[in-house]
Amino acid sequence: MTSFPTNAIIAITYRCNSRCLTCDIWKKKPRKEVSPSLYKKLPSSLKDINLTGGEPFLRNDLPEIVRMIKKTCPYARIIINTNGLLPQKIITITQEILKIEPRVALRISLDGLNKTHDKMRGIKGAFQKALATIEGLKKTTIKDLGISFTLTNQNTDQLLKVYKFTKENNLQLSLTLATSSDIYFGKNKEGLRPKFDTKTNDCFSLLIKKYFQSQQPKDWFRGWFANSLKDYLKTQKRPFPCLAALGFFYLDPQGNLFTCHLKNWLLGNLTKQSFRQIWNSVKRKQYQKRVNLCNDCWMICTAKNSINNNLIRVIPQVLINKLKYIL
Repeated sequence: MTSFPTNAIIAITYRCNSRCLTCDIWKKKPRKEVSPSLYKKLPSSLKDINLTGGEPFLRNDLPEIVRMIKKTCPYARIIINTNGLLPQKIITITQEILKIEPRVALRISLDGLNKTHDKMRGIKGAFQKALATIEGLKKTTIKDLGISFTLTNQNTDQLLKVYKFTKENNLQLSLTLATSSDIYFGKNKEGLRPKFDTKTNDCFSLLIKKYFQSQQPKDWFRGWFANSLKDYLKTQKRPFPCLAALGFFYLDPQGNLFTCHLKNWLLGNLTKQSFRQIWNSVKRKQYQKRVNLCNDCWMICTAKNSINNNLIRVIPQVLINKLKYIL
């Protein structure tokens, strides 16, 4: 019997009001998006759902989408990603969503402080709007609020500054590298990654040290992930094989279901097929072999399955590093 996945990235729109250097979604032509009712077809096995775009808050029916997902996948943790460019709208809609799902998490993109963030996002005043969004959300009942930082050759010096900002404001920090994708971010985005030189190594090493010196066990695992990301930047090899099309999938705004959001490996379309039909297809099983050999990314949203499946290896590494920084 085929087991169903536990993790998913679901893009609910490709409409976007940002002009990011690391992402070309805003260049996509507008297309009709699926209605909230489509999400009835998601598997109830999902435990971690990343709602993204484009900009999710451009969909006025976002609360209804969350309501449908909550009903279909009652055990799932729902994370919504936003660029924070619409402070009042984001705050108002989030308050509606919190009535539906009090556990919902939000991640606001922040790729540096002040003018650096504005440059990375291609929008003048983007940093101030992100700050207004963060401050407004902190006044709501949301308990899981954080920052998403995409590392490039143009903001390496901002990483530790953003880390400090998150600690001062009691925010989570999610770290990723600029990554290419034919169906999502766009082509040639890997060229924006910083070179693995002394400056980059020192930056990562200091961040890792800060995480392991923390008294919070969650920070130790973040230190482990930051260290694994540093190694990936250096070697271009994942520490564990990818589990896309096994424990993870990507769903686009038109109902197309892919192995992940980086590869144009289409499994089927939920508007025409049931999830079970797609997941039990020969095509999915064939793609699994290719996925297993892929090293095109190492990001937490797609790596969770791999990490959880290898905790027997990860936990000792975390504890050894913790001891190293204590001694």
